[in-house]
Amino acid sequence: MKRAFTLIELLVVIAIIAILAAILFPVFAQAKEAAKKTACLSNSKQIVLAFMMYNTDNDDKMPGLFAEITPINGGTTTWIPYDQQVGPYIKNYDIFKCPDDSSGGAPNVPFWDGSFVSKKLKRSYGYVGPIFTVEAGGRDSANTGMSTGPYDATVPRNEGRTVTGMDQPADTIALVENWLDTDIDSWVGGPWGSGFIECDTAELAGRVVPPVNDVDKLPPSCPAADQNRKAGKGHTGGSIYGFADGHVKLMKWSQVRANDFAKFKIKKSTTTFTP
Repeated sequence: MKRAFTLIELLVVIAIIAILAAILFPVFAQAKEAAKKTACLSNSKQIVLAFMMYNTDNDDKMPGLFAEITPINGGTTTWIPYDQQVGPYIKNYDIFKCPDDSSGGAPNVPFWDGSFVSKKLKRSYGYVGPIFTVEAGGRDSANTGMSTGPYDATVPRNEGRTVTGMDQPADTIALVENWLDTDIDSWVGGPWGSGFIECDTAELAGRVVPPVNDVDKLPPSCPAADQNRKAGKGHTGGSIYGFADGHVKLMKWSQVRANDFAKFKIKKSTTTFTP
């Protein structure tokens, strides 16, 4: 004669299952996030390698920031985003979206290539232009950014910097993962949100908002609205960065904020800044 489960035994089994689930579910979530981070690293790697190929074919010059070219396919702006400049080296525009980027909506911004309006391809990575630094006392067009774009009249707007003109390409950031859950203005084919400029450093993942310590503060020239701007989600408290020599890595906010955003500077300063 078979013996049935008692209520106590059934409750014990249920409790064991619940404990195992509580242990395993976070592990599954971590594994899923690790896979997304790996995919995001791969995306960034392909983009910066496209920069390198563009640079090789363009007399050592990087893509221009907000370069001006006649729009195509019914586009409504002459500003061509970096993704269209390096597009021939990539062929797959899906890589411009990080798998963790959950923002969306309907594009309501100008597009250089009008055919991308209906495609609604989100872009999660910004091409580094001039940012604000303490050393410059504001926008550092002379020493930050892969291209100065419209911020320096002495430099052709459609041209970027030369990699050979950088002190340390392997320690100079060219591409930044910067997306917000509420940010829906950055779309492949359009210039809005394509450049990482001025006080956009506020959006980098890992930054404490509102600032608590000096390391969380932006340069004093950034207004209060930027000091308290929402930080991005990123991955495990950091963001993925692509460098001018073609490598990529995940870094914490404190690493890129260190020494007055030294990793964004073309010519490395001999002055030490805190933070």
